Amino acid sequence: MNNIKRITEFFGLSSSYTDKMGIPHNTNNKLREEFLKSLNYSTDKMDIENFLWHNGISESLSFFKSDKKIIDIYLPIEYLKNKITYQFISDKKNFPIQQIKNYKVVENKLINKVKYSHIQFNAIFPNDFGYYTLKINANNFKFQSFVIFAPDYCYFPESIEKNKQKLLGLGVQLYALRSKSDMGVGDFTALKKLIKQVSKMGCDFVGLNPLGAMYKDSVSDVSPYRTLSREYLNYLYIDLTVENDFKESDYVQKYISTNSFKKEVEILRNSDIVDYKKTLNLKLCILEKMYRHFCKTQINTSRWKRFLKFKDDENLINLCLFESLLETNDDFWQNWQPSKKNLTLKNRNILIKENKRKIDFYAYCHFIAKEQLLSVVNLCKKLKMKVGLYLDMPIGAASNGAEVWQNQNAFAINMDIGTPPDTIRPKGQTWGLCPLKPFDLKKDYKVFIHLLQKTFECAGALRIDHALGLMRLFWVNKYGNGAYVNYNLKDMIAIICIESHKHKCIVIGEDLGNVPDGFREYIGKHKLLSNKILFRQKDKDGAFLSTKKYPYFSLSQVSTHDQATSCGFWVNSDIEANNDCNLYPKKSQYIDSLKERQKERVAFIKALEKQNCFYHNKDSFKSCVNGNCVPKNLEYSFNMYGAKTGSCFYMIRIEDIVRQTSMQNVPSTVDEYPNWRIKLPVYVENFSTQNITQFFKEIKKCRK
Repeated sequence: MNNIKRITEFFGLSSSYTDKMGIPHNTNNKLREEFLKSLNYSTDKMDIENFLWHNGISESLSFFKSDKKIIDIYLPIEYLKNKITYQFISDKKNFPIQQIKNYKVVENKLINKVKYSHIQFNAIFPNDFGYYTLKINANNFKFQSFVIFAPDYCYFPESIEKNKQKLLGLGVQLYALRSKSDMGVGDFTALKKLIKQVSKMGCDFVGLNPLGAMYKDSVSDVSPYRTLSREYLNYLYIDLTVENDFKESDYVQKYISTNSFKKEVEILRNSDIVDYKKTLNLKLCILEKMYRHFCKTQINTSRWKRFLKFKDDENLINLCLFESLLETNDDFWQNWQPSKKNLTLKNRNILIKENKRKIDFYAYCHFIAKEQLLSVVNLCKKLKMKVGLYLDMPIGAASNGAEVWQNQNAFAINMDIGTPPDTIRPKGQTWGLCPLKPFDLKKDYKVFIHLLQKTFECAGALRIDHALGLMRLFWVNKYGNGAYVNYNLKDMIAIICIESHKHKCIVIGEDLGNVPDGFREYIGKHKLLSNKILFRQKDKDGAFLSTKKYPYFSLSQVSTHDQATSCGFWVNSDIEANNDCNLYPKKSQYIDSLKERQKERVAFIKALEKQNCFYHNKDSFKSCVNGNCVPKNLEYSFNMYGAKTGSCFYMIRIEDIVRQTSMQNVPSTVDEYPNWRIKLPVYVENFSTQNITQFFKEIKKCRK
C-alpha cells in the first residue's frame, strides 16, 4: 500500500497547520485513516505518484482571460508519433477539432516498462467564458478534463470603481424585523417597508442573513447557516396576507377569523423571541389552504404557467420530496429506510409518484417565497439603489439536509466543518456542516456551480461565508479532532468570476479567522471584496487600525452577527455570553478576555480621538471606560469611525441603531443561548421616530 501520508496529501489533507495562537499541529495516522474512509476510496492499488501520467490530464483546469493557454498532458511516448487532437465541448455546441502540431516536452518517465512523456501545448480557446469539456485523442488513447474559462475579475460596476465611490448599507437579520402586521417573524413586506425608509437616506444596499429553507420542527437549532437547502428560500419569510390566494380563499378567511388563530398570532407577534416551530407550522397550515385555492382557480393562467416553469427543476423537486418525507420520518435522513435514504433513480421515481401532491405543495411554497423576494429586488431597482440586496451564502451544507441527501457521493458525510481553537473560541468550533470532497468536486464542480447560480439570482452583492473554505476547510471528526483539507482555489475563484459576471453581482469573501498566507492577496487580485471588522483590525502594538489603512476593495463594518454589537462590545456582552455558555475551558481565559477588553476600550477611545469621531460624547466614553455602562451616542461614534475607512462598502448593523446589546449568535452553542431568535426592540413602522434619519445623515457625511 502507498504511504498513507502521501495518499492523504494527494486527496487534499494537510499534514500540519499552525493555529491563530501560533501553535503547530501535526495530522496523525488515525485521522488520516478516518479521512480516507470518509472519501470512500479504495486506495490499495492506487498509484499516487504516477496518477497524472496514467490519467493523461488533470481532472480540472482553470484559466483566466489574461492567462497563457498552456495545457499539460501525459501520454506514452509512442503516441507522439501519431496525430494528436483536442476539442472543446460545451453544453451548447461542439467546437472544431484541433490538431496539436507544436508542443514542448517537459519530462519523460519510465513507468512499469512503458515510456511516458509530459508535454505542453498552446490551445486555441473558445471566445466565451464558461465551462467546457476538453477531449484529447492520441491514437485512440482518449482522456478529458473539465475546463473553466473565466474573466480576470469578479463583476464590479465600472461607475463605482472609476469614481472611487464609497457606498453605505444596512445589515439586517430578516427574522428579527418586527412589523405590526407580521405573524411572529420578520417577512418580505417588513423588509420592503425598511428599504423604502433607508433608500431615501442614501442607503445603497441592505444585507441579509442567509435565507435558505429550514426544518419546520426546528426549536433551538435554527441557524440560517445550517438549513435544509442553501439554494431555495425559507417560506417562513412569506407575507401571506398580500397574496390573492390568501385574500380570496374562503378556507383561509374562515380560519383566520377564529379567536384561537388571533390569539396565537398576537402571542407570536408580541414575543421578543422568534418561535420558529410555531410560526412556520402556523404559516404552513394557511399555505395548505391557499394552495387548495390556487389549484382550483389558477389552472392554465399565466401564474400557473410561471409555477410550472419554476417547478421544472430537478434539485427543487428533490428538496420538496425531502420535505415530504420529513413529515413521517426522522429528522436525520441517515436513519431512514434504505429505499428513502438512498436516492437511486428507481427509488426517486417511486417516491415522487407516492408523494406527488405534497411535492407540488412545497414547490408552491417555494414559488411564492421566490416571487416575493423578486418583488423586493424590483423595489430596490425602482428606488435606484446602487446595489440592492446583499445576500449571504453559507460555506457548507447541513449534514442532515437535502443537499447532502441528494448528493451523497459528493460530500464527506462522516465529517464536520469547523475551526481550530483560538483566543476568541478556546474550544474551537464545529458547525454541523458537511464538506464537499475536493477530489470528486474537481470532476465538474456541478454542485458548487448550481449553488452559486441559485444564490446569485436575487443578489446585487453576495457574501461568501467563511471564504477561506475556497482554499481550505477545517474538517473535524466526531471526537472533535481535525485538520485542514485543501481545495483548488484557482478553480473556485474562476467559477465565482464567471457566475458573478453572468448575474452582474458583486462578491464579498468573508476572510476572517485563521487566514492562509497569500489568500487575501489572491482574492483581492480577482476583485472579491475583503471583509474588514473594526473590532478585529489592529496594528501589532494593539492600536485599532487607522481608517486610512483599509483597502478600497473591501467591505467594512463594526462587527458581525457572531460578535458583539457596538454597545454590547463596550459592556462585555459577548464575553459574558461565552462565559455563561461555558465556552471558556479555564476561568483564567474568561478573566484574560475581560482584561483584554479593557485595553480595547482604552485603545478605541484613542482611535476615536485621532479620527475626531466623538459624537458630542467624549466625556461619556471616558466615564464609562471600565465597561460599567454604555456611553451616550456610542453607536454614532463607532459607526462614524467605520464609515471613514477607505472601504468601498460600509455596512451599519441595525442592532447598533437601536442600541441593542445582546448578541444574535454565540458560536458553538445551540441550546445554551437563543441564537438567531432575538427580535429587534422596535417595529419597522416606528424606525423614523428612532433617530434613524439622523443616524444615516451623520454616517453618510463620513463616507465622502
